[in-house]
Amino acid sequence: MTNKSAIDNSEDKEPNEEPFSSASYESNHSEKTDATKAPPDNVIKRFRESTRQEIINKHYIEEDIPKIEIQEVELDLLELDEAIEELFEKINPLTIPSVFLGVILLIISYTVPMGIILTMIVGFAGGLSFVFGCSELIIIGVKGIGKKFGWSEYFMGIVTAVGADSSDVVVVTILLFRSKTLGESELATDLQLTSITYVLTTVLINSLILGITMIVVSRKGPFQLPRELSFTESNVVLAMTIFSFILMIFGITHETIALPSFDIVFQAIIGGSLLIFYIIFVVFLIRQTNKDGLIRTGPQTLISEYFADEESKRERREQDTIENVEHEIKATKKVQTAPQDNIPEQVWYKQLVKRIFRNGGGDDEREQLIALRRFPWYILFLIFIIGIAGILFGGNMLSNSIEIGLSELSVPILVYVVVVGLVASTPEMTITLRAILTPDIENEDSIKIGLVHQVSSLDQTFFVLFGFPFLFASFINITIPVALDLTLVFAGIFVISLGLHLTIIDDNKFDMLEGALILLTSISSLLALASVGDLLPS
Repeated sequence: MTNKSAIDNSEDKEPNEEPFSSASYESNHSEKTDATKAPPDNVIKRFRESTRQEIINKHYIEEDIPKIEIQEVELDLLELDEAIEELFEKINPLTIPSVFLGVILLIISYTVPMGIILTMIVGFAGGLSFVFGCSELIIIGVKGIGKKFGWSEYFMGIVTAVGADSSDVVVVTILLFRSKTLGESELATDLQLTSITYVLTTVLINSLILGITMIVVSRKGPFQLPRELSFTESNVVLAMTIFSFILMIFGITHETIALPSFDIVFQAIIGGSLLIFYIIFVVFLIRQTNKDGLIRTGPQTLISEYFADEESKRERREQDTIENVEHEIKATKKVQTAPQDNIPEQVWYKQLVKRIFRNGGGDDEREQLIALRRFPWYILFLIFIIGIAGILFGGNMLSNSIEIGLSELSVPILVYVVVVGLVASTPEMTITLRAILTPDIENEDSIKIGLVHQVSSLDQTFFVLFGFPFLFASFINITIPVALDLTLVFAGIFVISLGLHLTIIDDNKFDMLEGALILLTSISSLLALASVGDLLPS
C-alpha cells in the first residue's frame, strides 16, 4: 500500500523504484548511505510515516478486521440443508411438536370412534396444538418475506403480529359460520357470543401481559419509551379508547332502547370503521418509513447478507469486545463477593425457560433472518400457507369441541374463551418475553422492540380481530346479541386503553406504578367477566 508521504516525495525516487516501507529501508539503507553520514530528513520522515502506517494496518486490519474474500456466488449454490438447520434451531422448540401433535389428534378424531367427552377433549387439544404451532409458522413466513423485501424492524413487527392474529380470525370466522348454519337456536347465539367474547377477552389477556412487561422493564427505574410508541401507537390506543366507549355506552343503554342485539347496519359501520382506521394507520406507517428511508419497496440482493462490509464488522467486533469485558468484570465482582459455598446451579426448568423465551435479537435473530433469506419467496409463502391450513384444521376442531361442550355438557362459554385466548396469545407473548426476559437485559433496543410489539398486539387484536367479525357478521346476516359479558369487556378495554394512553403521554416513560395499574385493571376486568359467567364460587 502506498502512503501519502511516499506520493508527495515521488520526485526523489528512481523511475522503477518500489514503494517505500520500513522493510525496504532496513535492507537497502546500508547500501545507499555511509556509516558516518546521517540519512536525509525526507528519508527519516518517510520511514517514520511508513512504520506508523504498518503498525496501524497490523493492529486494525490483521487483528480486528477478518479478511473477507468477496466473490461472485450463485444463490442456488448455497447449502439449503444448512439454511433449514439454522432456521429450525432458532424457532420455538415447541412449534414442530405442537404441529405433529395436532396432526395425530386430527387423524384420531376422524378414524377412532369415541364418546362425547373424549371427542370434545381430543378436538380441543388438537385445535389448541394447531393454533399454537401454526401461528409460529405464520410468523416465520411473514418475517422471512418482510426481511427479503427489506422492511424496517418496526413495520415488520406490525405485519408479523397481524400474521399471528390470522389464527384468531380463522377461528372466529368458523364459529360465526357454524352459528349461521344453526339458525335461530340458542346454540347459535352461544356460538356468536363465544366468538366475539373470545376476541375481546384476548384484548384483556394482552393488556395483562403488557402490564407485566411494563413492570419488568421499569424495575430499575422509569423506562424511556421509543419514538414509535410515543408518537404513533399512542394515537391508535386513543382510537381504541373512543371506539370501546361507544360500544360500552350502547351495551349499557340497549335495554332502554329495546335492542336485544346489534343492528346489522350498526355492525357494518363499527366493523368497517375499525378496519378502515387500522388500514389508514398502516398506510401512514409505510409512508413515514419510506420518508425516513427505513423501508425498501423491492427484493434485496441476498448475497450481501453474507459478506458484511469491513466497517460494520469492525464496529460489531469492538462492541462485542466492550460487552465481553464488562460482562467479565461483573462476573468477577460477583464471584469475589458471593459466598463460594452457596453458588446455585441452574436447574433444568430454568434452562427450559431460557430456551423457550430466549432473546429474539442479536446473533441468533440475525442468523435466523439470514437463513430465511436463503429461501425463495415462494418457499416462505408456502410456509405461511401451511400455517394457515393448520389453523383451518385447528379452528374446525375447536369449533366442534366448543359446540359439543355448549350443547351436550353445558360448559360455560368463558372456559373456552379464556383457554383459547391464552393459547392464541402465546405467539405474541413469546416474542415479547424473548425481548425482555434475557440475560442481556441491558440491551435497550431489544427491550423497546418487545414493548412496542406488545402494545401493537393489543391494538391489532381490537381493531382487526374485533372489526373483522362485526363486518363479516353483517355480510352473512348475523346479528350479534348484546350481552352483559360484552358490555363488561368493553368497559374493561375502555378503562385500560384510557389509562395506557395517559401513561404514555404524561412523561413518555413507563414506571412500575403505571405497570401495576394496567396489570390490576386487566385482572379486575377478567375477574368481573368470570363472576358474570358464574365461574367464581358464590
